[in-house]
Amino acid sequence: MGIGGKQWLNGSDAESMDALRRAIELGINLIDTAFAYNEGHSEQLIAKVFAETKSRVFVAKKIPPKNRVWPAKLRSPMSFRTTALST
Repeated sequence: MGIGGKQWLNGSDAESMDALRRAIELGINLIDTAFAYNEGHSEQLIAKVFAETKSRVFVAKKIPPKNRVWPAKLRSPMSFRTTALST
């Protein structure tokens, strides 16, 4: 499921959040995300849905190298923001 952007499904934010709510209802317990998914917009949607649920769901967040060159070299500075997922 791709949420928070139009890269995969062309879905709206409301459709993305509804799909995420339903996935949590059905027992999903791990969400993989990255700032690269629409500049963190997917993480903002995930945080909104998390605020509504009492379910325990884990998040795996990929952190980009600061210069956004992949693959990152060993000991490259990282760009890390946690504000998007704050709940």
